[in-house]
Amino acid sequence: MFNRIIHPQPFKAKRYAGINETFEILAYLSGKWEIVLEKIVDWVAPRSRFGAFLNAAILVGCFTAVDYLISGLASGFTARSELASVLVTYLIGAPFGLFVMAIMIVQRQLKDRLQYMSETDPLTGLPNRAAFFEKANLTINNGKPHAILMVDIDNFKAINDTYGHYAGDLALAQIGKHLHRTLRSEDIVGRIGGEEFAVLLNNVELPAIAELTSKICDTITIQSRRASDHQIQSFKVTMSIGSVIASPGQKLVDLMRFADEALYQAKANGRNRVIFHEFECTKKTA
Repeated sequence: MFNRIIHPQPFKAKRYAGINETFEILAYLSGKWEIVLEKIVDWVAPRSRFGAFLNAAILVGCFTAVDYLISGLASGFTARSELASVLVTYLIGAPFGLFVMAIMIVQRQLKDRLQYMSETDPLTGLPNRAAFFEKANLTINNGKPHAILMVDIDNFKAINDTYGHYAGDLALAQIGKHLHRTLRSEDIVGRIGGEEFAVLLNNVELPAIAELTSKICDTITIQSRRASDHQIQSFKVTMSIGSVIASPGQKLVDLMRFADEALYQAKANGRNRVIFHEFECTKKTA
């Protein structure tokens, strides 16, 4: 039988391990503290006008009681100097100030979370339909040249039927990342439903539009694991695009309709291609 040899860990490794454990504990406590604060906010937040007056009265009563108690205990200390009196007053008000700030922090976090959930498609991480239209409507009339793209995954139903809905969701997520990587920071993209995406290309001329749409149409390889035998299955995904170049004064809803008509034409002409409002640019499958 072989003897097991245990090598002692260096001092630095132990020290760093202790630091990592400390950070893990702090992160755990921070998460628990946020949960506690959310419970407190849920309890304190009034649900009616009467509740608002009642909670305010309770908080003022608590502050008054604490002030009376501490002032009585520190009366001899505060009589010695005015600075001591100011210090005691500060110590009395500090917990209530921190309590109010903690509630405001939780409210801000909840507001940001709700706003993110209301504006973001959870599968792709892109703006959802409502958020896309809101952002696009604010950008479309800034006086710069624009183009609207309607992007649709080819044969998406066949992907779900052949490889499963998990593979279809994975394809949507990968295409969302592909669009995010391909487009510029000033462009707007969103998932507007099913396997359809909408893009507003901001401040672009025709050559740049053709280049960007060609990159978007690159064939993407998706790899997913089969649920039956856990084997990796690979398949390719292509996209069809309908595009329209915006003219001054045109409304977003009209441009979306023109781009959607061009998209249907791209589908009818064989898929995996870009149809512009005025010309066609076919891309061969890689």
